[in-house]
Amino acid sequence: MFTEAGERQPVLVCTAGKLAGQRRPVLEAGLVLGRGDHCDLIVQDPGVSREHARVFLHNDAVWVQDAGSRNGCFVNGKRLSRHKALSTGDELRIGEHLFTLELVDPFPGQDSVSSFGAAPPAGAGARIVAPRTAAESEKGPLVLSLVVGLVLVAAILVAWMVARA
Repeated sequence: MFTEAGERQPVLVCTAGKLAGQRRPVLEAGLVLGRGDHCDLIVQDPGVSREHARVFLHNDAVWVQDAGSRNGCFVNGKRLSRHKALSTGDELRIGEHLFTLELVDPFPGQDSVSSFGAAPPAGAGARIVAPRTAAESEKGPLVLSLVVGLVLVAAILVAWMVARA
């Protein structure tokens, strides 16, 4: 993952709009961008929905997904129709705000990602973990239930095959 010792932390950097110059690390739980008070990154912009987009980590990549916004999300000038992996330097536009993705060393230069008050912890090998939303917390038990169910089905299948032999 991005936050292990020796690896770089993805950071969303606002390059245009009222938040220009501000930076926000993309943590394990992801970031919800929008006008709503519940959002991780509040973007006060009339072209931005209450919950406009989500930027999240998955399979060691940074992804962006439109959250059903009225005005849409654009990556490098193209409107998103579904989720999309972001590369370093890609430009994300929501409303009048532009963001780019950077990768930074998460430990020595802590000031580089602290504009929103969310600096990574000091110490090599530390993991950055943000509180999960209720919806994200519910996914864990579901995945665990699916894995346990698959293991049980496999055990029953093996027992049946042994009994037939």
